[in-house]
Amino acid sequence: MSQAAQGLAAIRQKIDAMDADIHGLLMQRGELIAALQAAKGIGAPGGGTTAMHPAREARVIRALVERHTGDLPLAALERIWREIIASFTQLQAPFKVMLAGADQLTLCEIGRYYFGISTPLSYVAGSGDVLDAVAAHDDVAGVIVGDIAKDGSDWWARLAAASDHPARIVARLPFLIDNDETQAWRSPAFIVSRANVAPSGEDATLIAARGAASQPDEAFAAALGMSNAKQLARSQHGQDKTLLFEVPGHIPADNIPSGGDISLRWLGGYAVALRAPEKS
Repeated sequence: MSQAAQGLAAIRQKIDAMDADIHGLLMQRGELIAALQAAKGIGAPGGGTTAMHPAREARVIRALVERHTGDLPLAALERIWREIIASFTQLQAPFKVMLAGADQLTLCEIGRYYFGISTPLSYVAGSGDVLDAVAAHDDVAGVIVGDIAKDGSDWWARLAAASDHPARIVARLPFLIDNDETQAWRSPAFIVSRANVAPSGEDATLIAARGAASQPDEAFAAALGMSNAKQLARSQHGQDKTLLFEVPGHIPADNIPSGGDISLRWLGGYAVALRAPEKS
Protein backbone atom coordinates (compact mmCIF):
# COMPACT_ATOMS: atom_id res chain seq x y z
CA MET A 1 0.00 0.00 0.00
CA SER A 2 1.36 3.42 -0.96
CA GLN A 3 2.06 6.11 1.62
CA ALA A 4 -0.85 8.16 0.29
CA ALA A 5 -3.22 5.19 0.56
CA GLN A 6 -2.02 4.51 4.10
CA GLY A 7 -2.71 8.14 4.99
CA LEU A 8 -6.23 7.94 3.60
CA ALA A 9 -6.89 4.71 5.46
CA ALA A 10 -5.77 6.30 8.72
CA ILE A 11 -8.06 9.27 8.18
CA ARG A 12 -11.00 6.98 7.44
CA GLN A 13 -10.29 4.98 10.59
CA LYS A 14 -10.43 8.19 12.62
CA ILE A 15 -13.71 9.15 10.98
CA ASP A 16 -15.15 5.70 11.71
CA ALA A 17 -14.07 6.02 15.35
CA MET A 18 -15.70 9.46 15.58
CA ASP A 19 -18.92 8.09 14.06
CA ALA A 20 -18.95 5.36 16.69
CA ASP A 21 -18.41 7.97 19.42
CA ILE A 22 -21.27 10.09 18.08
CA HIS A 23 -23.56 7.06 17.98
CA GLY A 24 -22.57 6.12 21.51
CA LEU A 25 -23.32 9.61 22.77
CA LEU A 26 -26.73 9.56 21.07
CA MET A 27 -27.55 6.29 22.79
CA GLN A 28 -26.45 7.78 26.11
CA ARG A 29 -28.67 10.77 25.41
CA GLY A 30 -31.56 8.37 24.90
CA GLU A 31 -30.90 6.84 28.31
CA LEU A 32 -30.96 10.30 29.90
CA ILE A 33 -34.23 11.08 28.13
CA ALA A 34 -35.72 7.91 29.61
CA ALA A 35 -34.59 9.02 33.06
CA LEU A 36 -36.07 12.47 32.39
CA GLN A 37 -39.38 10.90 31.43
CA ALA A 38 -39.49 8.98 34.68
CA ALA A 39 -38.59 12.05 36.73
CA LYS A 40 -41.17 14.25 35.06
CA GLY A 41 -43.87 11.60 34.84
CA ILE A 42 -44.40 12.04 31.11
CA GLY A 43 -44.04 9.86 28.09
CA ALA A 44 -47.40 8.19 27.62
CA PRO A 45 -49.16 8.61 24.27
CA GLY A 46 -51.45 11.62 24.35
CA GLY A 47 -49.09 13.43 26.68
CA GLY A 48 -49.60 16.60 24.71
CA THR A 49 -46.97 19.13 23.76
CA THR A 50 -45.53 19.13 27.28
CA ALA A 51 -42.10 18.07 26.00
CA MET A 52 -41.80 20.97 23.55
CA HIS A 53 -39.36 23.59 24.82
CA PRO A 54 -38.84 26.27 22.13
CA ALA A 55 -36.84 28.48 24.50
CA ARG A 56 -34.43 25.68 25.33
CA GLU A 57 -34.05 24.85 21.64
CA ALA A 58 -33.16 28.49 20.98
CA ARG A 59 -30.53 28.45 23.72
CA VAL A 60 -29.03 25.27 22.26
CA ILE A 61 -28.83 26.71 18.73
CA ARG A 62 -27.33 29.97 19.98
CA ALA A 63 -24.63 28.06 21.87
CA LEU A 64 -23.86 25.96 18.79
CA VAL A 65 -23.51 29.01 16.57
CA GLU A 66 -21.34 30.80 19.13
CA ARG A 67 -18.74 28.04 19.33
CA HIS A 68 -18.97 26.79 15.73
CA THR A 69 -15.93 26.93 13.47
CA GLY A 70 -15.07 25.25 10.20
CA ASP A 71 -16.80 24.80 6.88
CA LEU A 72 -19.93 22.92 7.96
CA PRO A 73 -22.80 25.31 7.09
CA LEU A 74 -24.70 26.65 10.08
CA ALA A 75 -27.97 25.65 8.44
CA ALA A 76 -26.76 22.05 8.35
CA LEU A 77 -25.67 22.28 11.98
CA GLU A 78 -29.08 23.61 13.02
CA ARG A 79 -30.82 20.90 10.99
CA ILE A 80 -28.79 18.12 12.63
CA TRP A 81 -29.53 19.36 16.13
CA ARG A 82 -33.20 19.97 15.46
CA GLU A 83 -33.46 16.39 14.22
CA ILE A 84 -31.85 15.15 17.44
CA ILE A 85 -34.05 17.35 19.62
CA ALA A 86 -37.23 16.50 17.72
CA SER A 87 -36.61 12.75 17.76
CA PHE A 88 -36.06 12.64 21.52
CA THR A 89 -38.97 15.01 22.12
CA GLN A 90 -41.23 12.54 20.31
CA LEU A 91 -39.96 9.80 22.61
CA GLN A 92 -40.93 11.86 25.66
CA ALA A 93 -44.42 12.91 24.61
CA PRO A 94 -45.56 12.15 21.05
CA PHE A 95 -47.36 14.97 19.27
CA LYS A 96 -48.40 15.89 15.74
CA VAL A 97 -47.81 19.02 13.68
CA MET A 98 -50.42 20.63 11.45
CA LEU A 99 -49.30 23.20 8.90
CA ALA A 100 -51.10 25.81 6.77
CA GLY A 101 -50.40 28.91 4.73
CA ALA A 102 -48.31 27.69 1.78
CA ASP A 103 -48.07 24.95 -0.84
CA GLN A 104 -47.60 21.43 0.47
CA LEU A 105 -43.95 21.19 -0.62
CA THR A 106 -43.07 24.31 1.36
CA LEU A 107 -45.05 23.10 4.36
CA CYS A 108 -43.32 19.73 4.23
CA GLU A 109 -39.85 21.31 4.12
CA ILE A 110 -40.66 23.57 7.06
CA GLY A 111 -42.14 20.69 9.03
CA ARG A 112 -39.21 18.37 8.45
CA TYR A 113 -36.57 21.03 9.06
CA TYR A 114 -37.95 22.11 12.44
CA PHE A 115 -39.66 18.91 13.64
CA GLY A 116 -37.62 16.10 12.11
CA ILE A 117 -38.60 12.92 10.31
CA SER A 118 -40.22 11.28 13.34
CA THR A 119 -43.00 13.84 13.80
CA PRO A 120 -46.30 13.19 11.97
CA LEU A 121 -47.20 16.09 9.68
CA SER A 122 -50.53 17.05 8.15
CA TYR A 123 -51.49 19.90 5.87
CA VAL A 124 -54.68 21.95 5.92
CA ALA A 125 -56.08 24.78 3.87
CA GLY A 126 -56.27 27.55 6.44
CA SER A 127 -55.01 28.91 9.73
CA GLY A 128 -58.45 28.46 11.27
CA ASP A 129 -58.10 24.69 10.90
CA VAL A 130 -54.76 24.86 12.71
CA LEU A 131 -56.19 26.86 15.61
CA ASP A 132 -59.19 24.54 15.86
CA ALA A 133 -56.91 21.51 16.02
CA VAL A 134 -54.72 23.00 18.76
CA ALA A 135 -57.85 23.93 20.72
CA ALA A 136 -59.33 20.46 20.39
CA HIS A 137 -56.21 18.34 20.88
CA ASP A 138 -53.39 18.95 23.33
CA ASP A 139 -51.06 16.75 21.27
CA VAL A 140 -51.15 19.03 18.20
CA ALA A 141 -48.76 21.88 17.44
CA GLY A 142 -49.48 24.18 14.52
CA VAL A 143 -47.37 26.06 12.01
CA ILE A 144 -48.95 29.02 10.22
CA VAL A 145 -46.81 30.28 7.36
CA GLY A 146 -46.76 33.96 6.45
CA ASP A 147 -45.46 37.29 7.65
CA ILE A 148 -48.40 38.93 9.41
CA ALA A 149 -46.62 42.27 9.28
CA LYS A 150 -46.75 42.18 5.48
CA ASP A 151 -49.45 39.82 4.22
CA GLY A 152 -52.40 41.20 6.19
CA SER A 153 -53.23 37.85 7.75
CA ASP A 154 -55.22 38.31 10.97
CA TRP A 155 -55.54 34.76 12.35
CA TRP A 156 -53.88 36.08 15.52
CA ALA A 157 -56.92 38.33 16.11
CA ARG A 158 -58.99 35.19 16.65
CA LEU A 159 -56.75 34.32 19.60
CA ALA A 160 -57.16 37.86 20.92
CA ALA A 161 -60.94 37.62 20.71
CA ALA A 162 -61.18 34.25 22.49
CA SER A 163 -59.89 34.65 26.03
CA ASP A 164 -60.25 30.93 26.69
CA HIS A 165 -58.39 29.69 23.61
CA PRO A 166 -55.57 27.39 24.83
CA ALA A 167 -53.22 28.10 21.92
CA ARG A 168 -50.37 30.56 22.23
CA ILE A 169 -47.61 31.62 19.87
CA VAL A 170 -44.44 29.87 21.02
CA ALA A 171 -41.93 30.48 18.20
CA ARG A 172 -41.31 32.62 15.18
CA LEU A 173 -39.53 31.20 12.13
CA PRO A 174 -36.95 31.20 10.76
CA PHE A 175 -34.84 31.30 13.91
CA LEU A 176 -31.39 31.19 12.31
CA ILE A 177 -31.17 33.83 9.58
CA ASP A 178 -28.47 34.15 6.94
CA ASN A 179 -28.23 35.70 3.50
CA ASP A 180 -29.70 32.72 1.66
CA GLU A 181 -33.46 33.14 1.52
CA THR A 182 -34.08 30.75 -1.37
CA GLN A 183 -34.89 27.66 0.69
CA ALA A 184 -38.55 26.94 1.35
CA TRP A 185 -37.95 26.16 5.01
CA ARG A 186 -36.78 29.75 5.53
CA SER A 187 -40.30 31.05 4.90
CA PRO A 188 -41.63 33.26 7.72
CA ALA A 189 -44.00 31.39 10.01
CA PHE A 190 -45.32 31.12 13.57
CA ILE A 191 -45.60 28.01 15.73
CA VAL A 192 -48.72 27.82 17.89
CA SER A 193 -49.26 25.20 20.57
CA ARG A 194 -50.03 24.70 24.25
CA ALA A 195 -46.33 24.49 25.08
CA ASN A 196 -44.90 26.64 27.83
CA VAL A 197 -43.48 30.02 26.83
CA ALA A 198 -40.26 30.42 28.78
CA PRO A 199 -37.40 32.94 28.56
CA SER A 200 -34.52 32.01 26.27
CA GLY A 201 -32.26 34.94 27.12
CA GLU A 202 -33.31 37.18 24.23
CA ASP A 203 -37.04 37.23 23.63
CA ALA A 204 -40.09 39.11 22.44
CA THR A 205 -43.66 39.03 23.75
CA LEU A 206 -46.84 39.42 21.71
CA ILE A 207 -49.73 41.44 23.12
CA ALA A 208 -53.00 42.21 21.33
CA ALA A 209 -55.00 45.35 22.11
CA ARG A 210 -58.70 45.15 21.23
CA GLY A 211 -61.28 47.90 21.31
CA ALA A 212 -63.69 50.07 19.33
CA ALA A 213 -62.72 50.74 15.73
CA SER A 214 -63.54 54.42 16.24
CA GLN A 215 -60.57 54.87 18.56
CA PRO A 216 -57.25 55.92 17.00
CA ASP A 217 -54.36 53.49 16.88
CA GLU A 218 -52.46 55.74 19.27
CA ALA A 219 -55.02 54.97 21.98
CA PHE A 220 -54.28 51.26 21.69
CA ALA A 221 -50.56 51.87 22.08
CA ALA A 222 -51.24 54.13 25.06
CA ALA A 223 -53.38 51.43 26.71
CA LEU A 224 -50.43 49.10 26.45
CA GLY A 225 -48.27 51.62 28.27
CA MET A 226 -44.99 50.31 26.87
CA SER A 227 -42.92 52.80 24.92
CA ASN A 228 -40.77 50.07 23.39
CA ALA A 229 -43.72 48.21 21.85
CA LYS A 230 -43.70 47.76 18.08
CA GLN A 231 -46.96 47.49 16.18
CA LEU A 232 -46.83 44.43 13.92
CA ALA A 233 -50.31 44.21 12.46
CA ARG A 234 -53.91 45.38 12.70
CA SER A 235 -57.28 43.76 12.16
CA GLN A 236 -60.70 45.36 11.88
CA HIS A 237 -64.06 43.60 11.73
CA GLY A 238 -67.19 45.69 11.99
CA GLN A 239 -67.02 47.92 15.06
CA ASP A 240 -64.02 46.13 16.59
CA LYS A 241 -60.36 46.76 15.95
CA THR A 242 -57.37 44.77 17.18
CA LEU A 243 -53.72 45.77 17.04
CA LEU A 244 -50.86 43.34 17.55
CA PHE A 245 -47.76 44.57 19.36
CA GLU A 246 -44.34 43.01 19.82
CA VAL A 247 -42.63 43.98 23.07
CA PRO A 248 -38.93 43.26 23.71
CA GLY A 249 -38.26 40.81 26.52
CA HIS A 250 -40.07 37.90 28.10
CA ILE A 251 -43.30 38.99 29.80
CA PRO A 252 -45.40 36.32 31.54
CA ALA A 253 -49.10 36.22 30.77
CA ASP A 254 -50.09 37.31 34.27
CA ASN A 255 -47.95 40.47 34.00
CA ILE A 256 -50.06 42.08 31.28
CA PRO A 257 -51.62 45.34 32.50
CA SER A 258 -55.30 46.16 32.34
CA GLY A 259 -56.12 48.26 29.31
CA GLY A 260 -59.37 49.84 30.53
CA ASP A 261 -61.74 50.36 27.61
CA ILE A 262 -59.18 48.63 25.41
CA SER A 263 -58.70 44.99 26.38
CA LEU A 264 -55.19 43.56 26.35
CA ARG A 265 -54.48 39.90 25.63
CA TRP A 266 -51.18 38.06 25.95
CA LEU A 267 -50.73 35.93 22.83
CA GLY A 268 -47.39 34.32 23.59
CA GLY A 269 -43.79 35.03 22.80
CA TYR A 270 -40.65 33.66 21.21
CA ALA A 271 -36.90 33.71 21.10
CA VAL A 272 -35.57 36.56 18.98
CA ALA A 273 -34.13 35.37 15.68
CA LEU A 274 -30.40 34.78 15.48
CA ARG A 275 -28.52 36.22 12.52
CA ALA A 276 -25.66 34.03 11.39
CA PRO A 277 -22.28 35.80 11.55
CA GLU A 278 -20.78 36.91 8.26
CA LYS A 279 -18.09 34.64 6.90
CA SER A 280 -14.65 36.20 7.04
